[in-house]
Amino acid sequence: MTETSPAVRLRDEVLVGRAALGADLVTIVSMAGVVALTYLVAGGTGDPWIDLYVPLIALALGAAGAAYGSTDGVGAIRDPRYVATYVAAIATMIAVDYAVRMALGGDLPIVLANWATLIGSASAVNLLVTRVSLLSARRWIADADLSAFRPMVWILIILLQVAQAWISVLGVSVGVAVVQLLGRRLAVLGVTHLVSRRSYGAEGARMLAADETFEYVAICAVADAKGQVVEPDPTERSVVGMLLLKLPLFAGESMAAGRKSLTRVADKLLFVEQMLAFSSPTLVVHRACATGHTAFIRVMLSVDGDPAARNPRLADPRHCKRMVLEALRGRWDVFRRQGATPPGGGDSSCTRWPR
Repeated sequence: MTETSPAVRLRDEVLVGRAALGADLVTIVSMAGVVALTYLVAGGTGDPWIDLYVPLIALALGAAGAAYGSTDGVGAIRDPRYVATYVAAIATMIAVDYAVRMALGGDLPIVLANWATLIGSASAVNLLVTRVSLLSARRWIADADLSAFRPMVWILIILLQVAQAWISVLGVSVGVAVVQLLGRRLAVLGVTHLVSRRSYGAEGARMLAADETFEYVAICAVADAKGQVVEPDPTERSVVGMLLLKLPLFAGESMAAGRKSLTRVADKLLFVEQMLAFSSPTLVVHRACATGHTAFIRVMLSVDGDPAARNPRLADPRHCKRMVLEALRGRWDVFRRQGATPPGGGDSSCTRWPR
């Protein structure tokens, strides 16, 4: 493996190991408190399975997943600005849910419990991909070769999304649930675009069209053009995977970049609940999950061919890792200034991505 600069340490900007576990468990326990309080005070739907038992079981699985994930993973982003962004996004989605239920019917008290369950149970995926043999991430992706990502993973991703969407609309009729899910999807397009404007300024659409946004830099910080991993430190790779998992709320995604925006729109229409749950600032991400998601994003980006042809600096993993660090520290002004223009032009001929 080709080493990147030892001076650039992404792990210093996040919680790892027991610290990551502690932060995630605080979130999960808090969510369990919301579920219990909602049940005791408001009663919800009147069905204890919907109002209490299913949510608490899901949260317990989340706690177990956090415990397994923390042994070899990363957790909370230290920058409070990201936490504020996430809270604002979740508040927007909760407001949408309340508005739909007030207009069309459905129990209002259970909305908070639904969201608590969704967010707190996200860590359960660590349990699934590390302890369930059939779903083991080791079957689908290799630590050192991101190009080995297998399409079969799509089935697992879709099943997970269906489960999370179901959890988040418990207690309402099918018709109200459909409107509620559609309402979230319309709202999240605007949310992620606003986050993109904050991160990239007015240049967001141009940067996305020219392969200069965060996801391209992050992939090229850990892997070469053929998908071979070049970052020797597994924790550093996990930080990148975790950030890619949180990408829509961490860096945002422009909805105004022409054809490239269509893939963003499609992603939001499909995976809103999963995106919001996994963007939790305290979520523990096991190394296997981080690697798998990095490989997944690489597959998405490589559909358009070679990004280094338009941004030669992507050929330099040390530069890319420095840019990831700037973004992680919230220094998006530096990211915008230094992320795209190579000194002396650069040569990307040896880093062509396969079509």
